[in-house]
Amino acid sequence: MRDRKLFPGPGIELWIATIGIGAFLLGGLIDLDLGAPRIGTVRLDELAAEMIERTIQADESDHAIAEAARLWAMDLENALDAVARRHGVVLLSVEAVAAGAPDYTDRVREAMLARQKTHAGLAADEERRAQHPEPGP
Repeated sequence: MRDRKLFPGPGIELWIATIGIGAFLLGGLIDLDLGAPRIGTVRLDELAAEMIERTIQADESDHAIAEAARLWAMDLENALDAVARRHGVVLLSVEAVAAGAPDYTDRVREAMLARQKTHAGLAADEERRAQHPEPGP
């Protein structure tokens, strides 16, 4: 039998070093915080129930109720956007999240109340202008 001449290849040390460097880089990538938004929840059913309760107690015309619902929906959307942006979270309905996400319902409610106060102030200003028009030039 002929003796085969073995060519020296990369030694075991090179393979160990390669695996070690790969593990080090992988660990660094896993630990990277890419700034992805966190998840937060909102109890939308609770907010809707509060709006429905206020609407029932108001005893207004169908047109006024429809307008109030339209304004409420716009306020909700704007409040959700503002809270999500301010806190760096993606807001989901509480039913869509199994567990562990912080609840932002109170913050959304506060943002909606602030917008509603703004609406009330604008409506009062418009009513005041209608009752007491400013003299023209």
